[in-house]
Amino acid sequence: MFVVGVTGIQIVSPNPIQVIMQIGQGCLDAGLSPDGSTLYCLTPASNSGAPVNVVAYNTTTGALTNTFPTGFFAPSGSIAITPDGASLFVSLETPVNSPGAVLEKIDVASGAISDANTPLYGMLAIQ
Repeated sequence: MFVVGVTGIQIVSPNPIQVIMQIGQGCLDAGLSPDGSTLYCLTPASNSGAPVNVVAYNTTTGALTNTFPTGFFAPSGSIAITPDGASLFVSLETPVNSPGAVLEKIDVASGAISDANTPLYGMLAIQ
C-alpha cells in the first residue's frame, strides 16, 4: 500500500499497519505500473513558475529510477498509466499557458513526450 501526500510517499504494510519506508518528495497525483514494480509520481513545482515532473520509483527499494520533465508549471494535475504500462498520460492545469490546460503522453521506454493543448484538465481514467 502507498500513501501519497504533498510532503512525501510512504510504503505501508497493511497488516499490521505500519510505515515500512518513506521515499521521495510529495506528489500531486500518483499511479502504479500494471506489474506493481514502479510508482509514478507527478511532483509539485518547486516554486511558482517551475515545471512539474513525473518521477518513477522502484516499489521494492524506493529508488528513483527515472524523471520525465513535463516542461509546464502546474498547480494541479492527474496521471494515468495504460494497461500495458507502455505510456503515461498527464493532465495539467497550466494557468500561464493558453488554453489553460495540457494533456501529455509519455512513452515510458523512450521518454518521448507529446502534448495536446486542451481547455480541460482533470482526473484521468484509462480503459
